Amino acid sequence: MDSARGPSLVTAAFRALTASFTRVEAVLLPLLLVAHLALHSLLVVPEFGEPDGARMAGDAVNWHYAGVVRLDTTDYRMRTSPLYIHAMERALRFGTPIEKLPALMTRFSLVTNTLALLAAYLLFRKLAGRPAGAVATVLLAGMPGFFLAGIYGMAHGPALAMWLAGLLCFSESLEPDSSPRRFWILCALSLAFVFATFGFKADLVLNGAAFPGIAWLRGRLSRKTFFVACGIVVVGLILQMGYAKLLVVPGIDHAKDSVAGRFQHGEPFSIRFLKDKIQTGAVTHSPGVFLFAVGIFAMAAHALSKRGYRLGLVAFAWAAPPVVFWLFIMGNSARHNVSALPPVALAVGALVAEVAGSSLRVAVLGAICFVANYFSDTVGDPVGFGAYMPKSNLVELARDVAESTSQTERWASLFGKVTAEKKAVVARSSSPFAMFEAMVEGARTGTLSFQGTDFVVKRRDGKTQTVKSVYPASPTEGNAITRRLLSEGFVVHHREF
Repeated sequence: MDSARGPSLVTAAFRALTASFTRVEAVLLPLLLVAHLALHSLLVVPEFGEPDGARMAGDAVNWHYAGVVRLDTTDYRMRTSPLYIHAMERALRFGTPIEKLPALMTRFSLVTNTLALLAAYLLFRKLAGRPAGAVATVLLAGMPGFFLAGIYGMAHGPALAMWLAGLLCFSESLEPDSSPRRFWILCALSLAFVFATFGFKADLVLNGAAFPGIAWLRGRLSRKTFFVACGIVVVGLILQMGYAKLLVVPGIDHAKDSVAGRFQHGEPFSIRFLKDKIQTGAVTHSPGVFLFAVGIFAMAAHALSKRGYRLGLVAFAWAAPPVVFWLFIMGNSARHNVSALPPVALAVGALVAEVAGSSLRVAVLGAICFVANYFSDTVGDPVGFGAYMPKSNLVELARDVAESTSQTERWASLFGKVTAEKKAVVARSSSPFAMFEAMVEGARTGTLSFQGTDFVVKRRDGKTQTVKSVYPASPTEGNAITRRLLSEGFVVHHREF
């Protein structure tokens, strides 16, 4: 009976995506993806790559032991990454040891980073042809921001993979021979991927113009496809917001307080951030300095040409909103600009294919662009574990991130092993690492009982330990808090001031 009905939807979708593969694609694409996965496996950061990773893992541990998750313990993170935190909490519930969370997060990023390349190639070749798609995919793989998304655990890498998969499904639904049933099934699948995208990182809503843009680029924009494209993004966001609201219990919403406070102090969107090296450097260094410059040129060149103006305008509309948004928000980093990298790669790949002409010249010019970008800035900036202005030499970048985080991990591990009845950490970016190590040690020696973001360890020997974390606004405040905690009998570990 089943065979009479035809192939399953999954099989049909797979056949549709691979039916037009050439023999070269069918051989080289799997080999390149396996090589990408194997190479990145050698370069992964064994622990948390940056503080927000430790924060979200700590949120999951807090949720697991407290039994509920609150806005006043997770700050903005349950609004922007509820699915990521929820998945980690479920992993703990299924028996994953706390100390294995960093490795689990990293491996997940590694796999989704590779799948993102597959989705990117399938999408790029549909939008600009095989030669342009191949060059764009290789250049995307070599961009520092994209590379970082695959070597340590954070939410933006998986979110980008889901976003590209959603765009690919929507693009496939626009095929001229798509039946109404196929169209709506692929749009529903696209919506599911977009919901997952926002569940991992809601920031990608800033790239929403990509959906109607792709319909226009493919010459399939109509009133129906426009409203469907916009609906996928809007409904996906509404579903994410509803999902996050269902998970949390009422509490103080620090995210709202933070946004309101920024507006009261003239933030966000302060023009003074344009003078900040880190703020602007995060934009130029995420794709690599060379590809940033060539990407701007490629978008402009396409936009001003009669044949490629649609691609140039769509790439710009896809890439610009997150770049502009984060440029004027203090704390910009390469990670915030990762969602803008695919359209930059697409614009450059299409330009290379157009200028070079033959397949051989396309390959040579694409390789030159890759190498030029790799060596365009081998210095970068070490601030923020190297994740703010990453260097373009990817092997050295991975080594530097691993070294900087390992130093913090060693310091955090010392805090975790302190056995005093009351201990506290007073730090900024190092605090999440220290608190996570304290959670690991506490779970090893007893059970955890959370009181907000602080917790009590009930040891098996009957003793208890209070663990506290304070995030000082300034060195002066940090020193004052340290003195107060010492007077209250806490053993205090402080850093960064």
